[in-house]
Amino acid sequence: MSFYPREKGEYKEVSGVLKALEKAARMPNLHMVDLNEVFRWENWRAYRNINKDIYPFENELESQIVNADLTSRFMASAFEIDAMISMLNTLLDFAYGFQEQFKLSQERLVSKLSKGFGSLPDELVSKIFQFAVWEEREYGGKQAIWLSQVSRRYRVLSLETRSLWTTLHSRDSDGRLEMFISRAGPNEEFHVFLHSESFFNPYLFARKCHSTMSRWKTLTLTQEDQDWYSERLSYGGVENILESLLGFLGKNGMQFEMLEDLDICGDRSDYYGRLESGNLRWATSKLRTLRCSYFLPSPSDNFSSVTSFACTQSISSGYEKSPLKWIFAFLSAMPKLSFFDLEVYDATATYSGSNDLLVLPTCEKPSITSFHLRLRNFDLSKFEAESSCITKLVNVLRMPSLKDLSISIGVCARSYGNYYPFVNSGRSQEKSTKWSRALYNASHALLPDHFTDSAQLASLSYEVWLDGHGHTDSPPALNGRVFHIPLHRILDVSNMTVTSFVPVLFTQGFGDENLQPTGFGESSRLRELKFIGCENMTEEDIRWTVRSLRLIGVLKNIVRVIVKDCDKIVYDDIVGVVGEERLHFLD
Repeated sequence: MSFYPREKGEYKEVSGVLKALEKAARMPNLHMVDLNEVFRWENWRAYRNINKDIYPFENELESQIVNADLTSRFMASAFEIDAMISMLNTLLDFAYGFQEQFKLSQERLVSKLSKGFGSLPDELVSKIFQFAVWEEREYGGKQAIWLSQVSRRYRVLSLETRSLWTTLHSRDSDGRLEMFISRAGPNEEFHVFLHSESFFNPYLFARKCHSTMSRWKTLTLTQEDQDWYSERLSYGGVENILESLLGFLGKNGMQFEMLEDLDICGDRSDYYGRLESGNLRWATSKLRTLRCSYFLPSPSDNFSSVTSFACTQSISSGYEKSPLKWIFAFLSAMPKLSFFDLEVYDATATYSGSNDLLVLPTCEKPSITSFHLRLRNFDLSKFEAESSCITKLVNVLRMPSLKDLSISIGVCARSYGNYYPFVNSGRSQEKSTKWSRALYNASHALLPDHFTDSAQLASLSYEVWLDGHGHTDSPPALNGRVFHIPLHRILDVSNMTVTSFVPVLFTQGFGDENLQPTGFGESSRLRELKFIGCENMTEEDIRWTVRSLRLIGVLKNIVRVIVKDCDKIVYDDIVGVVGEERLHFLD
């Protein structure tokens, strides 16, 4: 009897073992995974099943098992281990046989490839090594060690290429840190990764690496997730690291002389006390890129040279002052800022009479030319444009030199179905219309006059996606929901990119898609329209989108429509709708 025809029945779970093993074997950078840590006994269910009551390796274990429940669990664990060993032995027999069949051809192929690679000059091989190490970021040190152990030639080249040894990590042992610093030499710039853990002392790390601190080019600070249900680390993980580093610099009269990139990744559930370091000059004018999540250092001249700033923040975080107010205060310390990326959680939060957002002053940033706003877990049912904190933000943030605007709305997946609980009921259209109107109100509110009145604004990107909807889940039920883009708010935009999981209509106001043609064609500058990653968009949806553009008199001005990565759309089905000269279809 064949095995595979019965797979859907009794053999499905067993065959899943092979599938899981094959999937794990395809994982990138598997060679860097500590398999001893992954497969240690504490991770086995058979171990945990009895360990909560008795240590599994107790001497005279049988005398410690005194009740029926523990006996049952012990025997289940024992049988489970026997079954696992039986399957593994069979798997190994087949794997060894498979390996033997491949081995001879593999050796010939490797020999052939090695001869080709061996003919490359040392300078080119060293460059390839550099890319291989840099690609691994915080694991670059492990990659460098691995390359140096492949062959005698690789070892010589690795040791001669000092830039391979410039990754310093807080989890590296003292011996490894000394080895990396020695091999990097006195002139190379370093990439440093510090992770807040219970055993990590950043001040001691700074003492060990003090000879390199003036040559740190990139610095990344991260911390463990805060967990209410297990032993917690101390509060303010990344803040504690930064405070220790700056204290060390100040005590020794040092600066980060070569630092160009600073990444501070805090934890959303942590609380930070606002590190006061404004009087300490710790960064020189080379600092260009700053990324902060849930934590911001004190505003100071240390950030006066920053040109790119990415910030992730929860508006409802527990601070004495609004997080948005603190962000604006921080923006004032960056007079050269040109790119601003803001990712906001809890963007539907509202302000009241006692909220200090009411007196939030206008934030003038004439240096900003690119602004990307991303709203995460955005619950449309809770959005109130008049009292929303995010509306207040865009109303007081003034960017007269803005050229590139990107707005991303991650609709909260948990609340998505609340607008449409009855799929085939008479209330379905009402629910869909309500949802579509809420999305329109949000997109309209995020485009205040001072954004759209910018004479330099040329590019606009809209993204509407279902936040929290995994790729393995079934596609969301659209049920007539539509994203209405207020074209009258963006008449000066010449290039627009749209990514949406619901169909798209261009309007001059919600519900006007059935109006007669307007005079927008004379005033709109839209020339290029891109639909990228619209996973649910169909041929019929494109027809309605094109119809909406034609109705408001804009279609005739558009010279290029680009369709890319829209899985349900076929070129032959839409070329007649969009026009052959206008359509650029990219798989």
